[in-house]
Amino acid sequence: GLLVGNGYSYSAIDNIAVADGGTGACLNGSAKKACNGGAGGILFGNGGNGLNGGAGGNAGPTFLGITFNLFGNGGSGGPGLTAVYEAGALTSAPTAGGAGGNAGFIGNGGNGGGGGTDPGGAAQAGTSTGAAGGDGGRAGLIWGDGGAGGIGGDAIARNNKNGIGGLG
Repeated sequence: GLLVGNGYSYSAIDNIAVADGGTGACLNGSAKKACNGGAGGILFGNGGNGLNGGAGGNAGPTFLGITFNLFGNGGSGGPGLTAVYEAGALTSAPTAGGAGGNAGFIGNGGNGGGGGTDPGGAAQAGTSTGAAGGDGGRAGLIWGDGGAGGIGGDAIARNNKNGIGGLG
């Protein structure tokens, strides 16, 4: 709700097409897309969690960089997407983890999502590079802790370059 309530948290069901029993909310055709968590209410409520590298929702609505919410925590950023290889060629690079949502006046920032992993391909010619983790959300203006930054994604194949973690 506008005054009291939690923001929407995306989950695995949102990565499934409607025809297959899911919501399809985080799909662009058959490809996954980033979905940001919803904002909590103005008085009380927590931000929702992101998905596919989407940002966590803020504890309440944000105006001019200030999150308006008395008591609430930011949502967690969604983990980044894993790289996709077809016939040994990279077709979709790993994506960064989403940033954690910000707390209101009293509350904790959300944790950043982990960076996407690059598993490499069987006939891979280039370097595997993991994506960066998302930054942690800001603590409450009066009280609270900032969220932890997400860990960088792993690079599993040859010539590895692991991703960089997000800021806490």
